Amino acid sequence: MYVRSFYIKCVFFLFFTILFLYPKELKKLIFNINNKINSLKMNEGFPVTFDVELSNEKNFGLMGREIVILNSISLVVINRYSRIIFNEKHGLKNPLMKINKPYILIFDDGGFNFSIKTRNKIFDSKLENEIINANVSSCGCYGFLTQSKEHTSEMIIFDGNNHQKYKYEFENAYAIDISLNKNGNEVAVYAIEYSQDKKKLKSKISIFDLKSEALKYEIELENNLINKIEYFDNSEYLVAVGNNTCIFLDSGKKSYKVFSYNEHELILKYINKKEGLLLTFSPTSNNRNQIIMLFNKKGKIISKINTDKNFKSISFKDGIIAGISENLCYVYGKYGNLITRKKIFESSKFIELTSKTSAYILNMALLDVVYLN
Repeated sequence: MYVRSFYIKCVFFLFFTILFLYPKELKKLIFNINNKINSLKMNEGFPVTFDVELSNEKNFGLMGREIVILNSISLVVINRYSRIIFNEKHGLKNPLMKINKPYILIFDDGGFNFSIKTRNKIFDSKLENEIINANVSSCGCYGFLTQSKEHTSEMIIFDGNNHQKYKYEFENAYAIDISLNKNGNEVAVYAIEYSQDKKKLKSKISIFDLKSEALKYEIELENNLINKIEYFDNSEYLVAVGNNTCIFLDSGKKSYKVFSYNEHELILKYINKKEGLLLTFSPTSNNRNQIIMLFNKKGKIISKINTDKNFKSISFKDGIIAGISENLCYVYGKYGNLITRKKIFESSKFIELTSKTSAYILNMALLDVVYLN
């Protein structure tokens, strides 16, 4: 009994000595053990196969640690242990998806039907006019851009109880993309219109205050077509990514910052609502390498990476950048240092980081997880 008590005291003395003298090393050891345990759990049932291939990157994304996939037949949600926790047919002809935890909005591109899903309920409905685009806020508000019988296009906003709360009709502008802030009290719309006096198309970003039902702020863009507009999580900052320019807006200060890339062709974009924007550009005559650029939410350049890899999908989370090229997944720190590379399926198409140490890889009709340590 005395000997056992002595050994127990020695173990405790050793543990607290290490904790006192080497706190960082002990914390790192515990972190690595925990990651190894999680990796074994995550790999337990992977890979997961599907009957239908996914062809649209917009229909593959994360909701927390759950992966959401919208294919031509069904909406599927898979948890981190490979268990399919939701699988339901949708009946949409051209399905598109927008995610903002805990909400999943799916709609028929060019059609009328839509569904909004949370963990506990599903609301199905349809609109009077064809849907151009849509988006959903983390508070449950959601909005649509639609065709219009009397005007060029219109915007309709619904509250979290699925009641219409706001409607705006665009007289001469064709609305293309929409985003709502996290509180659901502000919405940004990108639209294009034909200028009669200048005889050319012009683009504009309009920000609406839904509390006062008034136009809050608007900027016009020349020679730049926007393909994505999105609010970051702090409610006032948003980004618009175009073919030769990205614009970082502060709706609170009614100001914006422009970053131009006229000499480069934009290949890929990834918006992390909590952290910033990640872009990749094609090589040029002066630079044979592909370029990866990371921006924070205010438009400050965090890093610029030159690489001879041709990435076909990228992701960014917790200060980690990941991209897939051929049969390898490359992992970088946010300042451009190469951390590691991991072998994956050669036909892998899309990547989503779940943490600093793991990522989901979608390979045609197969979902797998790769451990990055």
